[in-house]
Amino acid sequence: MVAVAFQYTINGNVFQVGEFSNEGDFSNTTDSQTTSTNNLILKMLKSTIANVQQPVWKLMMKNIYNLGTYEFSSSDFKLDIFYSNPSPLNYLQPFDASTWPENLDKLRLLNVFDLDKLDSNGNVSEGGDGFFDVVDGVTVSRNGGLLIFPNAEPFGEFITKVDLGKDEQFKPEYLKISPFGKIPVIIDHENNKSIFESGAILMYLADKSGKLYDEKDRLVINQWLK
Repeated sequence: MVAVAFQYTINGNVFQVGEFSNEGDFSNTTDSQTTSTNNLILKMLKSTIANVQQPVWKLMMKNIYNLGTYEFSSSDFKLDIFYSNPSPLNYLQPFDASTWPENLDKLRLLNVFDLDKLDSNGNVSEGGDGFFDVVDGVTVSRNGGLLIFPNAEPFGEFITKVDLGKDEQFKPEYLKISPFGKIPVIIDHENNKSIFESGAILMYLADKSGKLYDEKDRLVINQWLK
């Protein structure tokens, strides 16, 4: 499991997520009896649960993977990435293919995922040397036995940015999923549907989840959404 506590500053105001080791409440009093604990409230980045059906999966970083080994030798560690094209039913295509790297079919996936940027001497080299860069603390954690991708969502993002200043919402590929160029729009790949308009999206998601959209409250909810 990977979890953190951190602080950040916006406009001079300091905000904090989680508790640091000197701030947690380590005692619990019940019926005049006090017991000590070692609990801290933290922001979880990676759980030990790898089941994509669990709700916690959507909250986790997707760039850290357990290798199942510890203290491995950097010189003996080899890694490559291969892509097996699934059936069209499972394949997710971006609405704008130009967002993909140019000549993707001719690139090694190690380069696409920024995992091969060094030569054999450890110096930055365009195109790398054709091998996975074993850099402790950057691409791997030898002590933790972890593989680390540089990007938080190396295998894709759920949100595609649309530049309204460049009228990207009126591109033919976007109009296929939102005929009037409306923002926002979501794609339900399970049912092969696209939904636009914020209110319609909220109602669709609530209805699909089976929560927060009871029959007795639906009329009131619809009034606020429209």
